[in-house]
Amino acid sequence: MDKAFIWKLNNFALSVILLTIGTLIYLIKREDSLLIFNWLREFNLDIYIDFIRHKFSNLEMLNSNFVIYSLPGGLWMMSFALFFNIVWKIEDIQKYIWMFFAMLPAVGSEILQYLGMISGTFDMLDLLAYLTGYLIIVVYVHTFEKIFSNKN
Repeated sequence: MDKAFIWKLNNFALSVILLTIGTLIYLIKREDSLLIFNWLREFNLDIYIDFIRHKFSNLEMLNSNFVIYSLPGGLWMMSFALFFNIVWKIEDIQKYIWMFFAMLPAVGSEILQYLGMISGTFDMLDLLAYLTGYLIIVVYVHTFEKIFSNKN
């Protein structure tokens, strides 16, 4: 199999895993009054969500405020930035600029919350989770992409 294809396939799998872990943390530990839970009820998925919440709600590692409120966003950021890298076949600095655009809505919303321009609560840990997630993916892509490129 082509090394570049394996690289993209691995990144797609990692992107889905990061997205799934962030979503599971959110679904297990966040208040069920949030809008997403209303949407899930509309699709009759609340039975499954209640089962997941009941089964995993006692996990000690999920009881930190950072894990509950900030880590899902950081994991989603990593997933989204990695997905940008998979979709666009761009070389060098342009790739990182496009990956940076994945981060702008999240960081922008935190800044707008801080300025009181949109509803929500500004959280420095959310901002750090977004930035850290982005930087981890940049380092990951920069480090490993050359290994899996067909240029070797």
